[in-house]
Amino acid sequence: MIKPFIFNSSEEKTKQLLFTLEKIGLQRDQVYHLGKEEKWQLHCPWIKDEIILVWEKSWYLDGEVLEDSSLLIFINEELKNSIDIKTLLRAKLDKPIREIISKKLVDELKIYTGKA
Repeated sequence: MIKPFIFNSSEEKTKQLLFTLEKIGLQRDQVYHLGKEEKWQLHCPWIKDEIILVWEKSWYLDGEVLEDSSLLIFINEELKNSIDIKTLLRAKLDKPIREIISKKLVDELKIYTGKA
């Protein structure tokens, strides 16, 4: 049976992503849970830009559980990019989905932090 996909389904998985973000200079300040969204407020000590990640959720097939559907990347309240998790879930992937999402996220955010 296929389970609903939630990137941050455990503390360990969340810590792995936070460690990856720290490598490019980002730290998570706050987490907000608003309806079907989870927002992460990030900061980088050497830039003034406000960085927000929004994990959008949608109902899983059973209608009882929410799963990740997309990850939106906002810089100073402007949507800069998004990762369509639903499409990735349906695709045949050559790497684990968490690795693909992490790489896409880091590739986008290192543009702003200037750190590779």
